[in-house]
Amino acid sequence: MGGICPCGVKVDGTSFYRKVGFNQVPYTVIGDLTYKAEVCISNLANSTLTLRFDETGIANKYSFLFTANAIKDVICRVRDNTCIVTVTGTGTIESEQYPFTAEFVDKLENTTSDFVESFVIEGFFNQLGIVPISEGAVVSLGCQN
Repeated sequence: MGGICPCGVKVDGTSFYRKVGFNQVPYTVIGDLTYKAEVCISNLANSTLTLRFDETGIANKYSFLFTANAIKDVICRVRDNTCIVTVTGTGTIESEQYPFTAEFVDKLENTTSDFVESFVIEGFFNQLGIVPISEGAVVSLGCQN
């Protein structure tokens, strides 16, 4: 994105074999979650964010790609030596538009993993809790001293 970002996040990570929830589906679905983002509060128009869910079941009828088309806000805050970056906006799955909220957590000290605290696509999907991804997969911008 170029330049210094006062608050944002870069994400490139996958978590395998996760139970997730879908609105209108009375049971959890298992699959792989792949997160990609390059978001900066001072350059929302050029910010990008995607979530891909690849169902690992036989039916494979719940796989989707969510692509943000309007990132509306980014909030960075420090909590217990972690940086939490909350991103809100709207995006699409196929031609359907949905609001979303995602919270990415970057451990500011060396640890075993970063994580996605929550990812909710309103009226469609919820990742159902904290999802760990590899250390370095979440790089927060703006929380470091």
